[in-house]
Amino acid sequence: MSGVSCELEVVSPLFLAGADRTEAELRTASIRGVLRFWFRAMMGGLTQGDWTKVASLEAAVFGDTERASRVQIRVVPTGLRVVKPDGPPVALEAGFFYLGFPFYQWAGRGRYRLLRAYFKPGSAFRLDFSLRPGPDGELLERILWGTLWLWTHMGGLGARSRRGFGAVQVRSETPDLGLKFKPPPEPLQLVGHFRDGLRWIESAFREFAERQGVPAAGSIFRPSGSRPPFSSLAKWRAVLVTRGNWNDWQGVLADLGRFIRCFRNQSPTDLRRPTPDYSRVVAHYLQHASVASWDLTNDAFGLPIQFRSSSRRLSATLTWRLENEDYDRRASPLMVRLLRLGGRYAVVLLLMESEFLPSGAVEWLKPTGNWPRSVPEPDPQEIPPADLGVLHQFLDKAKETFDCLGELP
Repeated sequence: MSGVSCELEVVSPLFLAGADRTEAELRTASIRGVLRFWFRAMMGGLTQGDWTKVASLEAAVFGDTERASRVQIRVVPTGLRVVKPDGPPVALEAGFFYLGFPFYQWAGRGRYRLLRAYFKPGSAFRLDFSLRPGPDGELLERILWGTLWLWTHMGGLGARSRRGFGAVQVRSETPDLGLKFKPPPEPLQLVGHFRDGLRWIESAFREFAERQGVPAAGSIFRPSGSRPPFSSLAKWRAVLVTRGNWNDWQGVLADLGRFIRCFRNQSPTDLRRPTPDYSRVVAHYLQHASVASWDLTNDAFGLPIQFRSSSRRLSATLTWRLENEDYDRRASPLMVRLLRLGGRYAVVLLLMESEFLPSGAVEWLKPTGNWPRSVPEPDPQEIPPADLGVLHQFLDKAKETFDCLGELP
């Protein structure tokens, strides 16, 4: 077997665990999963969202039920540091808590108790990739490097990785392939770094697809007009931003949390203000009052969404439903990714548009929790489909709010 290795470093808190959520565990299966995701994302762009073609190409690299994977992955800890949930409560900035709310619990006096262990930023580990014998071994190595680049520039690992947590970067440069892994120290060079990397990766992926006999006439630099059935670079948009005071990951996450929360509740500064979705729709629904329009705005950011009236102890959850079966999760089409540029940070805001729900599915608002006996529960309510246009408005607002470095594609 031939193989490649690289050392990676954790950039923002990485929450990844097995069955025991109080212990941090760097799982090979999770890393394989994110590599598959980014392989599909790039191939989806080249095949214009053709799932059959993408699945065939993915199986040629990572295997399927009928053939073994050409790629074996081994995780080697080289400097992992874990923060465990056994310390005293800590103070958190409101924006940081907004993004990381599943990991903390209010402990009173302005402090929060950590609920889950995580790998601390600065932790390091090595990935060893072994390639099984077969055709196009050198090209397959390029595909691996390209997939790794996509993950370590545009995605994350573990819980809340679409909201800035679990960012990982390659610590040192790779062999001289023409693909640069280390982001430039100057923020204004970042867009060029992305364009060069994406062109190199697109070329390698196109060559691989053609050698597999799969036409790949699309280009991620010419996004498709229609939304594919899965997340990919067939229809996408990315905005790269920074700020002069982004010198640590805590401050970056706090600023991003404040920005996202204020955008969703349509207030320039008030994080506590209820969202318009709650004020216009859900509050009336909980009280059996007339609703002028059932259209919601923030559903485009992902499901589920939990609503609660603290004054009356009433709550509802927005999920989705297909063929009389209820489902909770629809991952956000919007990804928030931190990048460390020497002593500063930048952020990639990536939108990959796809069909928001499967064909025939509907969004579903329903009462949840323990309702007071004096208040009857409302019937579940079908909600109109999410409008992803609000996510483009979000990206436009980010360009105005932060120092915009550029936009892709």
